[in-house]
Amino acid sequence: MGICMCGDIQGIGISDCIPENLTYFTQTSVMETIKIPEQKPDMEQLLSVIVDAKIISLRIVDTCISRSYEGQILSKKKLIAEIQLKEKVKYVANEPTQSVHAAHYDDVLTSVFVIIPSKINGVPVESLLQQNKISVTPYIEDIFAEQLDERTIFKNITLLVDVKFNICGCNEENNMTKIVDCSEWTYKNKCFKGTMKVKIEDPTFTIKEQPQNGTLQICEDRKFVYTPKENFVGEDFFVIEAKGVEGEKIFLRYVVLVIKKNTVFKQLSIQENVTIPEVKPDAEDVDHVIVNIEITRSYPIKTAKSKSYEGQNLTGWKLVVEGIIKQKVQYIADKPAQNIHSAHFDVPFSTFLVLPENFNCGDPIKVTACVEDVFVKLLDKRNIFKNITFIVEGKIC
Repeated sequence: MGICMCGDIQGIGISDCIPENLTYFTQTSVMETIKIPEQKPDMEQLLSVIVDAKIISLRIVDTCISRSYEGQILSKKKLIAEIQLKEKVKYVANEPTQSVHAAHYDDVLTSVFVIIPSKINGVPVESLLQQNKISVTPYIEDIFAEQLDERTIFKNITLLVDVKFNICGCNEENNMTKIVDCSEWTYKNKCFKGTMKVKIEDPTFTIKEQPQNGTLQICEDRKFVYTPKENFVGEDFFVIEAKGVEGEKIFLRYVVLVIKKNTVFKQLSIQENVTIPEVKPDAEDVDHVIVNIEITRSYPIKTAKSKSYEGQNLTGWKLVVEGIIKQKVQYIADKPAQNIHSAHFDVPFSTFLVLPENFNCGDPIKVTACVEDVFVKLLDKRNIFKNITFIVEGKIC
């Protein structure tokens, strides 16, 4: 467990080792302003924030196959994970004895999604999840904390979430030295030229599994060319073996996404903690949640033309989209009769969609939103955590 320093404040819980060769992952920041519990004394000085992260929920949802002008990829499947952050804050009390106190926060939740293939070695990812062959690991990269006043702390936890598929079976041998997952994409009817990046001296490359929806050719200088079948759109899979002069092996397990064309969309995940209105009774359990997204306004703006080091694209045009997530939470009351009650929450949101470079400012755009997943968890009798995963799409008429 590593330590970082924010001035005189210790952040304890930094992951000691971040893995290399990540393929299926996401990054997120969990920002929160917290209050010292009422029964605790005021703070004079914040000393440390200790954080531990664990996965509490995993599920796979369906999505489409596409690529946005911004560079976001959709590959038919998303893995959605809920992460619980257990936090402990230590501080010096603002009293003559200057004793050290601690406050615990165990109900800090966040949701993330990771784009994953629909199959690994021909096995549907839903089956792998049921067989516990998908491992999801949250790595804490940074902890920032700042004392705002004698009872309030702002903190931000930076997380890297990695997904691994614990399945071999890509050749007839059972003692494979190493498996490396690789993901690429190309457009319909367009070949893809890739590089096999392996740390082996003078390797020889052999195709161990041919693609089913295209052809594969190994070239010189660690290169290969994948050509999809005519008009094919979807996922294709193949495996290449790299073998060193001393017998060491690396199996490169490729997933290639073949996309029809770029489209205008944005993937979003909006989460929040809400409190049941005072006029409503306490909750024993949440029954279900009804969600409807209403787009209230959209308008184009000009922006730069560039590509970030991360791979994010700007084309010169963006569409700003504003809307409201209308939610109806139905829950079982914590009463002998266990009646069903409802609480309504309207959450505004704003985002942007990257438009094509040749967009004309007068072109009409139809904006729609599609809910992919709803997660809800009762934190206590009055408070609920919920996360809505959805896609906002713009169609130029």
